[in-house]
Amino acid sequence: MSSIQSMLWIVGAIFFLVGLGLLGKGLFDLRKARQALQWPTTQGVITRSEIKIHADSEGTSYTPVIEYAYTVQGRDYCSNSLWAGPRLSASQNFAAKITARYPLGQTVTVTYNPAQPASAVLEPGISKFAFIYVGGGGFFILAAVVLLLLSLKGNLTSF
Repeated sequence: MSSIQSMLWIVGAIFFLVGLGLLGKGLFDLRKARQALQWPTTQGVITRSEIKIHADSEGTSYTPVIEYAYTVQGRDYCSNSLWAGPRLSASQNFAAKITARYPLGQTVTVTYNPAQPASAVLEPGISKFAFIYVGGGGFFILAAVVLLLLSLKGNLTSF
């Protein structure tokens, strides 16, 4: 096996493992999102609603930060999960829409896991964001397959 083939095999193996991790996280989030549709609800209140700004050499992104408090069976909980899936940093407009939907002090319906009441969401069900990890995982696995096939190809001297 040439050094190029070895390098392609190693990078392909790394991509495959990263892809599996992302795919696993995505499938876990999708399962949680589906389960959340069956969870009970309680009333809560928004305790924090702001936009966190991240600025670096690559630009500026904005993350909506929403926290809420709720009570289940006499015990108080706090959470910051809007939905099952990744927290997003995006445009200022996106973050502003989320924070406008959940202003400080607003009463909200909190959907919580009855087996683990500390696990809760404000927007149960499958959102479009739940597919980010699944798509990313699929991309890395596909790239890994291509790299691994190239590493098995006999003559890569033209690379």
